[in-house]
Amino acid sequence: MKILWTPWRIKYILGKKEGCIFCDKVKKNKDRENYVLLRGKSAFV
Repeated sequence: MKILWTPWRIKYILGKKEGCIFCDKVKKNKDRENYVLLRGKSAFV
């Protein structure tokens, strides 16, 4: 596998971790706005 160096992303990689995009979206219960089609016990689409 070839590793590509992308220096413009280093600020994001080393920056403050703001949480998981998927975890944050599902917690908000705004399914229509967040394009959540279906919720299950342990997953969502």
